[in-house]
Amino acid sequence: LKTLAQAVKLSRFKAVSEQQKIIYMRSGVYFLTEAIELGPTDSNLVISGYKDEQITISGGKLYHFLGIWKEIVNEMGPLEPGITAVYDTVDAGESSYQVKYYGETNDSMECQTACEKNSSCYAFTWHDNTTGSFSNMCYFRVDGLWVPKSKAGATSGKKLKILAADLSDQNPNTFTSLFINGRRAVRARYPGGNPETTGLHTNPTGYVSS
Repeated sequence: LKTLAQAVKLSRFKAVSEQQKIIYMRSGVYFLTEAIELGPTDSNLVISGYKDEQITISGGKLYHFLGIWKEIVNEMGPLEPGITAVYDTVDAGESSYQVKYYGETNDSMECQTACEKNSSCYAFTWHDNTTGSFSNMCYFRVDGLWVPKSKAGATSGKKLKILAADLSDQNPNTFTSLFINGRRAVRARYPGGNPETTGLHTNPTGYVSS
């Protein structure tokens, strides 16, 4: 069947309602065009991914951005002394799915340049010779998150990239959040931040006017 709503309606024709009814869904993202209301007649109904396949049932609306992005800003932001973007995510000289160890560099500018040239680097942190086992180590943040914390001897920075897209021909509704490739995209606001990691209530706050 093409939609989950059709599968739910079909399951209600099963003769014995006490028996378990299972709807298996193949991997992918399924956008609901209408709410699916479940009631007593849907008792013992299970909606599951097929075997170990991952599924997402979304109440959002799918927009197509391919070929319509316009780059507004693409540059490295300023150095931020006393700030770390990696804090306790890795041990000295090691990498994780969030953070990549680049190697030792002479200073924060060399680390910043390496990040700028690496397409997977979103932000970086360099440690000076007062940080013990982390001395002179350069790390890349590769998971797209920026969650800065204070740390003596660390210097961090991040790439600033702002994109714009005209969706007027796709009849967009009013929306308060945007996800691209499964990750929340931070909309233009002041101060800059991801509401998933920096909180919804910041001061000062507000959206940048168009």
